[in-house]
Amino acid sequence: MYLSLISAALCGLIVPQTVGAVPYALRRAVHDFTPRAQTPSQIQLDLGPQLSNGSTIYVQGDDEFTTATSRWNVYGQPNVSVVVEVASAADVVATVQYANQVGMQFITVNRGHGSTYTLGNVQGGIEIWVTKLDTVTISEDGNTAVVGGGSYVESMISALAEYGKASASGACGCVGIVGAGLGGGHGRLQGHFGLVVDNFIDIDLVLWNGTQISVSEESYPDLFWGLRSAGHNFGIVTSFTYKIYDEPSPVWFYGVYYFMENQLENIFEEMNRQSEATLPPEMGLLLLDYVWNTDISETEPVLVLSINYGGSADDAAPYVDAFKAFGPVSVEEGEAPYSQIANASGTDVDDPLCSHGTQRMQFAADLTTYNITTNRAVFELYKEKTVAQPLFRGTIVVFESYSLQGVQSVPSENTAYPHRDDNIIWTTVIQYDPNPDLDAEAIAWGEETRTLVHAGQASNATLNVYVNYAFGNETLPSMYGYEPWRLEKLRDLKRTWDPYGKFNYYMPIS
Repeated sequence: MYLSLISAALCGLIVPQTVGAVPYALRRAVHDFTPRAQTPSQIQLDLGPQLSNGSTIYVQGDDEFTTATSRWNVYGQPNVSVVVEVASAADVVATVQYANQVGMQFITVNRGHGSTYTLGNVQGGIEIWVTKLDTVTISEDGNTAVVGGGSYVESMISALAEYGKASASGACGCVGIVGAGLGGGHGRLQGHFGLVVDNFIDIDLVLWNGTQISVSEESYPDLFWGLRSAGHNFGIVTSFTYKIYDEPSPVWFYGVYYFMENQLENIFEEMNRQSEATLPPEMGLLLLDYVWNTDISETEPVLVLSINYGGSADDAAPYVDAFKAFGPVSVEEGEAPYSQIANASGTDVDDPLCSHGTQRMQFAADLTTYNITTNRAVFELYKEKTVAQPLFRGTIVVFESYSLQGVQSVPSENTAYPHRDDNIIWTTVIQYDPNPDLDAEAIAWGEETRTLVHAGQASNATLNVYVNYAFGNETLPSMYGYEPWRLEKLRDLKRTWDPYGKFNYYMPIS
């Protein structure tokens, strides 16, 4: 049985490829990566003619270069000499081949929301900007869609909503679908449909040397397993075929409730009660933040509870009313279609949460319960740090919880995603205008909080970290799983599919 013909890019060959085998190009590629100094103008001159008419190469000084290289977190951001805005998968292939020929690093960027500082290991490389690959094509039977590698949460949700369809996606409208999905992909519909990784059917991938392959359960199944949660390590996704579904609810309830800190214990006790009773699939998001909001208080941080529920206000009332009984000082409630729920909840592309250009030190851990004593200590530390240093008052502490029914319907061994029993993600995002004088203090605070949060879990609990929220100094088992077979399998895949570490910039396996 054979796949369609695959171009063996560096060998200049076209060969039939046996399903499940290592591509011929990987076995026979030339591995001379001696860097040759290339000026941006030389790259434009050499690479430009190899690209399609819709592509463009930008250099420093171009407005588009600034746009393409701006990032959600500027700490540890990659340094690139040129940006290649690709218009097709063939452009990605040509750029990767060229980068190999001249010995330059390359990195793929869509929305610029990857926050780990390991991205800063790219120095003077080529950025492959895939934003033009923002397409969604729905199949005739309405059960699948082919989604471009440049699509993002809001664009995909909107495209599917036109046909009454929906699928798993991230919760923030500004985040790229591929970036979120390669690490797992939590979101409002996971109670119904699982994680983003659980809905991939087929992934079109460009490998380190420009070889293109199609990866699925039938074609390179081991690589398909690894792409689903450790995918940043293996290649560039130019498009993917995705499971889609009828929208589970025509209307969504949203509520945002501000509380003073004296209600912290009551709120977490109720969140524990609801989580232990198993959140229903309709509970799209149950989230508590510690924030500063001077409209509420100029002297102390406050608590913000956000609830998104797939149903009407009456449907959500059994879950909402218990919190409202604690006396919120500010309430905003309403109903909206699913395609507008991110906008209504303050997580769409135009909201401050999605803005670029800020220093954001992000630390995270997965939890299975809310330790109320620990969470009070986290609040007191947050208050102490932000009162002492007002420049830190943009910082947000987040406890986000989702329904797990869809996630746990997939056996843990089916994908590389290792944390299917964790129903809560704690995150502290220490946010401030770029200021190197504050970096060491911010990192120390983040690490202190992570240690505190983990110590509040069961004594035998491992420190589990959602790889998409990793800071950069976490252990491999914490992100990719503690079972020895998982890391062994991932390392074998890395040696096979990225033998020269071309994709070693986002929490690399090796």
